[in-house]
Amino acid sequence: MKKDPLTIFSFGYWGWGTEVPTLVKTIDSIEKSRGYTPPVFVDIRMSHAVRAPGFNGNSFQKLLGEKRVINMPELGNRRIVSQRGKRIQIDQPEFAETLLQIAQDASKKNQRIIFFCSCAIPGPEHSPYCHRVTVSGLLLKSGKENKKPLTVVEWPGGDGKIIQAKTDEDTFSKVSRAQKGIPLGKLKSPLNVTAWKALPYSSIIVLNSTKHDHSIHLKTEPTQFVKKQWIVRVEISDIEKASAAKIKALMIKNQKENGYSVRELRNF
Repeated sequence: MKKDPLTIFSFGYWGWGTEVPTLVKTIDSIEKSRGYTPPVFVDIRMSHAVRAPGFNGNSFQKLLGEKRVINMPELGNRRIVSQRGKRIQIDQPEFAETLLQIAQDASKKNQRIIFFCSCAIPGPEHSPYCHRVTVSGLLLKSGKENKKPLTVVEWPGGDGKIIQAKTDEDTFSKVSRAQKGIPLGKLKSPLNVTAWKALPYSSIIVLNSTKHDHSIHLKTEPTQFVKKQWIVRVEISDIEKASAAKIKALMIKNQKENGYSVRELRNF
């Protein structure tokens, strides 16, 4: 019988520095809805001296405890500390095998792991010093060497979705003029609140006005809790006349281009 691959998540905490309890509660709730217990977080930063209060020093580990937050600076980007040489220099690449073992041990307890740094968008193409994609590659290499089926994907994971939604004319007008976010309370759709919070990156919202017969297509970015409300981050897409198949292909392309795509090894 073919086994499902072990899933490991990556994550960037940008924008969550002052809302850590909400972040953790949300992730725990989503994982519970998927049939898992609260995840283990693995901090792969070399430096913890940051402006985000919830992740400065050992604040995050103090909040959740050492069993749920593991510091692994060995998988950090040495360039952040040294300021010399190549932009991405994993300090001790062999620790990817240790991270894989942590994920395997957690899976026995019905837990998954989320390794994280600060960058909003993974990969050096977008964030010059972001090393999450590099660590993902090291994990896949370790999985192959250990003949362990493995999937590494940016949290919350999943394929892009196409969502039909409505909003009031004022909000529709603001988004049409390139407003980058929509308050979740302003959206009417078949999705429940949890589904919006776990919306895969590069999903497409077909947004309609409740007053007039017109719509726009929006590409989604991470949903975040900002100023005491949930915001669905979006940008206008130019795929309005595309077929459903074309839209799906473009969602997959967008995920790959932004470093959010699933990277997996199933067979060896």
